Amino acid sequence: MKKIIAILTLLIVIFNAQFNSPTANAKENSYHPIPINADNHPLYIDSIFQKNGKTYITVDYILWYEGAAADIIFNEREKDSGLTGAPDGYYIINDNKKLRTYEVKQDSKVFMQYFNHSGSIRDQEIIWNEQISTGKLLSLFHDSNNPSLKDYPFVVTINGGEITKIVQQYIP
Repeated sequence: MKKIIAILTLLIVIFNAQFNSPTANAKENSYHPIPINADNHPLYIDSIFQKNGKTYITVDYILWYEGAAADIIFNEREKDSGLTGAPDGYYIINDNKKLRTYEVKQDSKVFMQYFNHSGSIRDQEIIWNEQISTGKLLSLFHDSNNPSLKDYPFVVTINGGEITKIVQQYIP
């Protein structure tokens, strides 16, 4: 019975988070969860590359939980942690490591939350939803002065089999 109640609670929390959450907005200066739906997918970017004049991203889908949903999943999966909830308010599950490669549409939008702008550690700061080009994202992924962007989750929008929007997920 407890398991059924926990699952129902989790489903309600996820439903509310998906349909009642504000979206990331490039003009706002604070964090807002990105709704996850049929077009928006949380993932890690494994690689980004160009081939025949087109940009491609190889991704590893994840499950991203925040708030109460994160606490429920965390407590189910990390029973011996000694914690009462998900550290920092989020929890990531990456049980399926299958990689998929998608073409990035030429006019796709890319929004970053955190990266090294100049190569100096002092210049690493949060700039909410800073829009950059796909080319800049490609160069950041191959720049040794930046923390590994492979370690940051992203949310991508996929339409017609192509990536049309890339948003770096903020992690505290």
